Amino acid sequence: MTISKIKSKIRSEQRLLNKSINEETKQSVTRKLDGLRYDLQKATQSEKERKFSQKYHKIKFFEKRKLVRIINKLKKEGKEKELFKQRLNLNYIIHYPKTIKYISILNTPSKAEDREQRDNQLATLSEKMLNNQIDAEPELVIFKSNITSSRPPVEAQEIGSDNPGDLENGEDNVDNISNDDFFE
Repeated sequence: MTISKIKSKIRSEQRLLNKSINEETKQSVTRKLDGLRYDLQKATQSEKERKFSQKYHKIKFFEKRKLVRIINKLKKEGKEKELFKQRLNLNYIIHYPKTIKYISILNTPSKAEDREQRDNQLATLSEKMLNNQIDAEPELVIFKSNITSSRPPVEAQEIGSDNPGDLENGEDNVDNISNDDFFE
């Protein structure tokens, strides 16, 4: 339900509550009003999440791409300390709260409070990574193209049977088809 519809229902329930009504109806209306207020709170929160998601999608996408490239490069070079830092940065982007303004991980924020907020977020994520509460290798699950499959690749097979006598001069053998029970 949209926010405006919920608000209009709240107003109508409040008008009903202000009228002189019996005690049972009053209790049911107050319960319904509490439920509508809860729905309004959830709807405004989801609207805020949607707004921030749309607003910061592009910057988060490009930062993820950059960090995955850096992480792949560091894997090849074998720099474990820097690799942990970049994985932490990638987890920062993935697990950033949806209801607050996004603070870029690759650019230094101009405000001191933004830097402090980012550092606090990084500290909690680092602790969670060390305690295995979140993924220590987020680059493996962030983009499907980076996921390595444990199955070997499927080899291409020719369509048709393996018997070379089934084909004569590149044409299907009509006798084999006409003898098939399916075509009778």
